Amino acid sequence: MAYPDDRVSPNAEVMARRVEAFTRLTEPAAEGKCRLVITTVSAILQRVPKVESLRNASLNLSVKLRLDRKAFDAFLAANGYTRAEQGMEPGEFAWRGGVID
Repeated sequence: MAYPDDRVSPNAEVMARRVEAFTRLTEPAAEGKCRLVITTVSAILQRVPKVESLRNASLNLSVKLRLDRKAFDAFLAANGYTRAEQGMEPGEFAWRGGVID
């Protein structure tokens, strides 16, 4: 997730960390606890994804689950992943037979 004010597009790892932080903020705080976000004025003024888009950006998988390959590829692409010959960097994925990198 790049911000309009970013001078240079962040790498995939930075974008993944941003999405993870925003996703955590959409989760309810533990009972009796509150959340405190410390940030800069510049950061708070930037656009962020809608909560609904973050909530729909996760996929729960389980052992022995039959995976629809096309639907899975579409889910990954919709969430910013790119297909590669071999998944080497954050944000890349690859199918190698029945193995997903």
